[in-house]
Amino acid sequence: MLATATAIFITLIVISAYRQKPKTPQTRADAKEYFEFTEASALVDKERSIKGGIILIKMLYFNMTPVGGNATNIWVQPLGGNVPQGDWPYKDFLAKNETWEVSIMFRQPVDSEPILDGPYKGYYPIEVDIDCDEAKGIVTLYINPDKIVWPP
Repeated sequence: MLATATAIFITLIVISAYRQKPKTPQTRADAKEYFEFTEASALVDKERSIKGGIILIKMLYFNMTPVGGNATNIWVQPLGGNVPQGDWPYKDFLAKNETWEVSIMFRQPVDSEPILDGPYKGYYPIEVDIDCDEAKGIVTLYINPDKIVWPP
């Protein structure tokens, strides 16, 4: 009887120790590689923006597609524009190669100026922070000047 009680006690200690073993943190992919970003466009503040110069972005639109696999619990955090967390775009699930049309309305316009050289010469950069269960990272979106909407 004592041997059985001892065996049960030892088994409980082993199970308890196993449960308390620290879990290895899951490594997440870089959002730049896990997602494909396309069709970036912007609505600008016409009164305070200069065509070919600095623009003030009031709304940002872009498509994102998970190409590295399915994506779950996807948050898009605007880096600027005073957007409260409750207004950050969120999607609970995107299947691999499914496209999500994301839009962000900034409470304060975000400034961007055209790139002067390189492959994105003339494009307007803007950064967003992508966070999901599978990937994380800051991504730079490049807005083609032809995709800038100037209100009438």
